[in-house]
Amino acid sequence: MSQHKRLLFVLEGLATLLGAIGLGLFVSALVGVTVPTQSDIAFISAFTSMLVVFVPAVLLSVEYGNHVRGGKKFEMERDGLSSSEIAELFTWAPAPYKIAAGLGLLMGVSAMLLAGPQEFTSTDALTRSQSYGLGGVLAFALLALPVLASAARMPGAYCDNFAVSFKKDA
Repeated sequence: MSQHKRLLFVLEGLATLLGAIGLGLFVSALVGVTVPTQSDIAFISAFTSMLVVFVPAVLLSVEYGNHVRGGKKFEMERDGLSSSEIAELFTWAPAPYKIAAGLGLLMGVSAMLLAGPQEFTSTDALTRSQSYGLGGVLAFALLALPVLASAARMPGAYCDNFAVSFKKDA
């Protein structure tokens, strides 16, 4: 997937847009302003959009893990990636995107704590706590931003840029 640069740039833009919308919802809930829309449509749209950018980021991470581990199937339960290998995954990501990922994590966790469990219905407009929740869901799209941006900006694919490390099983 890392060789599809145009798609990655589109997904990067979508992740940025979703993060900005999430930030807007989160801040609007903080100041007490809610969006007059049906809550179920808003939630389904937000969650689906977040998955559209998050799933490719996970696939890119698995592709990177498979390559770094010598072409073998990457198994998370065995030993995972080291912190230096994870840092290499973000080599070409711009610094603001790395900061945005931290902000997205902070907003997502804060939204979960502020909103708590929510119920979205087709008859009610968004409440303040639902706006927190939607902002948090969309903020998680920012976590995908450094992975997408790095893969989009690196020349070629992962196999062209990273040395394969062969680890012997003990």
